[in-house]
Parts: sequence; structure tokens; C-alpha cells
Amino acid sequence: NNGYLEIFEKKIILIGGSTIHQGFHSDKETTAGYLQKKLIDFNFRYNVINTGIPGARSKHHVDDLNYFKNNEQVKIFLILVGANDITHYTYYFFDPNPWYKFFNADNILIARIVREILYQYKNKSELNITGDINFKDDASNIYNQRGMFNKKKKKSLSSFEIEKITNQIKKDIGKISKACEKTDKFCVIINQPTIYDKKNLSNEKVLNIIWGVPPFQRYSLDFKTASKLYKIVNTHIKNLRCKNCSIIDLNQAFNFDVQNFTDEMHFSQDGIKLSTNVIWK
Repeated sequence: NNGYLEIFEKKIILIGGSTIHQGFHSDKETTAGYLQKKLIDFNFRYNVINTGIPGARSKHHVDDLNYFKNNEQVKIFLILVGANDITHYTYYFFDPNPWYKFFNADNILIARIVREILYQYKNKSELNITGDINFKDDASNIYNQRGMFNKKKKKSLSSFEIEKITNQIKKDIGKISKACEKTDKFCVIINQPTIYDKKNLSNEKVLNIIWGVPPFQRYSLDFKTASKLYKIVNTHIKNLRCKNCSIIDLNQAFNFDVQNFTDEMHFSQDGIKLSTNVIWK
């Protein structure tokens, strides 16, 4: 939802993870909501559809693109990408599930069929949409992982290991640009703003709000390693070239400024308003 009731034929689809979903903000106070208001104010008859799903990464974004590519109402894709690819492959690097890694279960038909059957029988009552949840930028009270970075064992990656992870991420992101080239829609690919940067290495305010990469684990990449990963991935996205595409370096616009974040990557209201203005321009 974007908080507005107006229905227009033309659609703009926002694709991404939790940093596009922005579930801890009121619907009208998300990037989708602010963009919708600007469109209405300037008499552009488009609906902004927020399809952000926490945890979604490049492979899922490609699925979204393919799902909507034949919809004549859809004219523009806005795709924010990067963070979940980094956390996924970092976790996979340190804690690969042996059977999953051996069988590459994502690509095995029988594994996908079994998973789909299990999903059909799953109690999906908790998936019902509930309407506008007005947290008023109070994500700090919701993200109970905030500040956990200081309590975790730190791990680092060698240059070879960083290259191994980022090469895989680049391949996955490349599939997004290829999917964009196969559609007649206009794609805007946006890199993931982050607070990880050498200028924040000793910033206590930063260190006290970040979760660590990957999240929800007992360990974390050290700050320098996480900064290197984000820099490589965001630079790669900034330099992407594809037909029907425009690239936004949102990471540079955020300038690693703590006021734009509620943790290392989720946006505060300042960050959401900044992202909206950059995308609008």
C-alpha cells in the first residue's frame, strides 16, 4: 500500500527487500507513499505499487520482473538491490548447509515441488494484509537486533574471499539488467545505501545501531570487511549499463550519514525523504 486511494491505469512497480518495503513506517511515509503524493500533486496519473519483501534479493527481483513484464499497465520498474545479496552470500560462505550446497536445491525441480506443496498446506492466516501500521519512524523500538554488532564475534574475509562473494553477487545482479533488456518497460536500478564506510569506523553512534553482516547470527563481519563488500557491490551497480535502464547511485546521495538510517541499511524518515527526492529528480 502507498496510503492513497486513487486508482490509475499506469503503474510504477517498486521492487526490493525490506529497505523498499519500509514496514516500520506509515504507508504514506514510505518512498512509495511520498512518490505517489508527488505524482498526484503534479498530475501524473500513475500508481506506485510497493512489492518490497524483507529478505528478497536479486534472484527474487528477477522473478518480480518476469511476473510483471507482460502487464500492459506497468510502465516503470524501480529496483533497489544489494543488501540481501551481501547478507545471503556472507552467511552461505560461513555456514553453508552441506546438503543444500551439494544439491543446489534452488535449482532442483523436486525440491521446488516439495517446497510448493508444503507452502500450500501452510497456515497463511498471518500473511493477511492488515492495513496501515503507523509506527511514525519508530523502527528503533522494533528492530531488537540494533546494536548487536558490538556483542558479536568478528570475522574478516581475505581479498580472495571477498572477490569470490562479490563475483557471485555481480552475476546475480547482472540477471536483473538482462531481464530489464528483455522487457519494453523502463527500469531504474538503484544501489543500496549503507552506513558502512571508513569514515564511520570509529563512530560510536553508528556502531551502537548496526546489526552486523549477516544479521541474526552470533558472529559478524568486521566493519572494514563489510565496508569493502558494500563498496564493491554498490560501485558495480553504479557502473551497470543496459538498454531500457537508468542507474541511481543512492548510496552516494546518502553519503553514509547516520541521520538517514535506523541501522546499517534501513532508512529513517530523513533517508526515505532523501531517497524519494533523488528518485523523483
